[in-house]
Amino acid sequence: MAEPTISIIVPVYKTEAYLEKCVDSILAQTFRDFELLLIDDGSPDNCPARNTGVEAARGEWIGFVDSDDSIAPEMYETLLTYARRDGAQIAVCDYLLVTEAGEPLPSPDRLEEDKVLDRVGALEQMNRGHFKVAWNRLYRRELFETVRFPVGKIHEDEYTAHQFYWQCERITIAAKPLYFYVQRGGSIIHTDSPQKTMNLAEGIFQRACFEQEQQLTRLAIEAAKTSMLVFAQAHRRKDLQPAQRRWCAEMRGRMNALAKTLLKSGSGSRADRIKFRLFLCSPTLYRAALLTKSWMNKIGF
Repeated sequence: MAEPTISIIVPVYKTEAYLEKCVDSILAQTFRDFELLLIDDGSPDNCPARNTGVEAARGEWIGFVDSDDSIAPEMYETLLTYARRDGAQIAVCDYLLVTEAGEPLPSPDRLEEDKVLDRVGALEQMNRGHFKVAWNRLYRRELFETVRFPVGKIHEDEYTAHQFYWQCERITIAAKPLYFYVQRGGSIIHTDSPQKTMNLAEGIFQRACFEQEQQLTRLAIEAAKTSMLVFAQAHRRKDLQPAQRRWCAEMRGRMNALAKTLLKSGSGSRADRIKFRLFLCSPTLYRAALLTKSWMNKIGF
């Protein structure tokens, strides 16, 4: 049996109410040389299912679709065409926010134009959702030889996107909304929890450390500031369990160490240095300062 060009992986744990629409949209693809892997590993966490799918995949390219979402008929044909044309290892498309009924919602921060990025250029875009999520793209299968999604984490894409980009010579962008991201109130990503905030802070922090290791200090500074703000939000929560409080204490120590390293580098603006010193003093003070616009303006934030 010939190997398929694309493997499409869909985690399907307890998503019966949405799965038919999702699968129908995949089966309607104009590009036909694909295999569809529906993975139910009994876990609400998508990561084990994605990793299982990667292990089983036979395609040259790998794509992911969340089972409560749907895709345009031309999505994978478009992404593959762009990837082959531009010699890219990842192809990314725009997406639209939609209701459970498929009605469009305001979708801020749309992609403006087609472009080709190198790995540093992709990392520079990591503050935008399009460049973090796993499901609006095609990956060359080889990118998964050293990277897997972290099990048990919410915001798992924050932990991995930079690792995929760093392996690429080119990342091609198709500014076409081909993925329809359903905004469902009961989903994990839309439910507030300490773990969600903690995982987000940790994922961004790991990217900051990675960028610092690669001597991308400017990018490391931006990621560190964001991770510290998210951490400060977790740190102040009243519903933390003892294990989560211990995690916060450990993470604060790691963030303090990174802040000191970045201060010693002499890079960044005066405002950046003030922010790191505020965090070293108190995450709560850091958060309050960043959320007080009039104060930030006075000192040049």
